[in-house]
Amino acid sequence: MFSKTLLLIVTLLYSALVYSFEVARADIGSTRISLYNEPCALSSIINLPGRAVWLDKNKIYEGCFGVDQVLGVVVLYFMEDRSITILSVDQFVKIARL
Repeated sequence: MFSKTLLLIVTLLYSALVYSFEVARADIGSTRISLYNEPCALSSIINLPGRAVWLDKNKIYEGCFGVDQVLGVVVLYFMEDRSITILSVDQFVKIARL
């Protein structure tokens, strides 16, 4: 029983990694902000559930994002420089999967 449970857990974790993909992107000048369909990797951030990646001048910053549907904004937090960014949802383009 234990081995079947362990196998199920490993399979689910692997599936989550395989099916992780970019869902939206904002290109602002030389900066690209990508939003992913996976949980934020920063365990200390609990109110911004999604993973965000900021690419600027060949540097990559990991962060978190959340969407406020009422205000129509995406709130982003990046750990490296502790920056908070708020962008309109209109600045993001949905990424289609083939």
